[in-house]
Amino acid sequence: MFELLHYAGWYAKCRLLGKKIPIQSVVFITSRCNLNCKHCAIAKGVAEGTIKAEDFTFLHAMDLLKQCYDAGSRMVTFEGGEPLLWQDGSRNLEDLVMEAKRIGFISTSYSTNGTLPIPNSSTDRIFVSLDGTKEFHDEIRGSGNFDLVMHNIEKSSYSHISVNTVANNINWECIPDLINLVAETRYIKSISINFHTPHRGVENLFLHWDKRRQVLDQVIKLKKDGYPIANSLAALKRMCDNTFTKRCWITNFVLPDGRLHPQCPGAEEGVCDRCGYGMGAEMSALFDLAPSTIREGLKLFSKV
Repeated sequence: MFELLHYAGWYAKCRLLGKKIPIQSVVFITSRCNLNCKHCAIAKGVAEGTIKAEDFTFLHAMDLLKQCYDAGSRMVTFEGGEPLLWQDGSRNLEDLVMEAKRIGFISTSYSTNGTLPIPNSSTDRIFVSLDGTKEFHDEIRGSGNFDLVMHNIEKSSYSHISVNTVANNINWECIPDLINLVAETRYIKSISINFHTPHRGVENLFLHWDKRRQVLDQVIKLKKDGYPIANSLAALKRMCDNTFTKRCWITNFVLPDGRLHPQCPGAEEGVCDRCGYGMGAEMSALFDLAPSTIREGLKLFSKV
């Protein structure tokens, strides 16, 4: 009941009073990673020396989480780099999850590339990156990674694993096959579909609009057929032409630069017109009270 009352109060303040209060935070706790994926702007920055490969300290991470909470956020997702590499002395990612809950965040989650053992955790959801069936995933992330990821998913004792995929001009044709694979893998709860956003240094992987529409037509059909796709129908439809009203202030971001950004940093880069983040469309649809978006959001992140 508390959770529902909080969300209702948040919506009233934002819709009726015009406030811009985040409901979710994405915190990049480390820029270190054990992979060098073709699509990753952070890996590109580390390789070029524009981003330093380092972890936030525990105290810095705590300060940032408190800033996010004080700004209004009640859901937090830890990102990297590879978050499972994060450490500060004896502290690891699980300590950050526990501290986020102590601060008062209603929901916690993190994303991982899945090449490290996936531990049991008190977090509410773990997202594993899976960028295609074996051939395509390994082309993007490195030979042998697909088998390692699937092995780690199967062996994990954590029971709320979902996968994220990013369609680009390498893997776009395999997305229906990947959705079928997820549906047949009992260790995976659902799959979230995104498209490559052309951040600086990785613009070459952007998928042309006509191919994006082909992928989305297939995804929407599979969603209606009952496949475990986490995206809402309302958001998937908005992603087809990307002309929806951007409300990306609903999520704030802490990037490896250590600053709290009040909205998606893509706005600073000027790539909103080519955005491929599924969450951007979900936030827009949520603010319009699209029933399918509310339903999928509660299913994925809520304890209700």
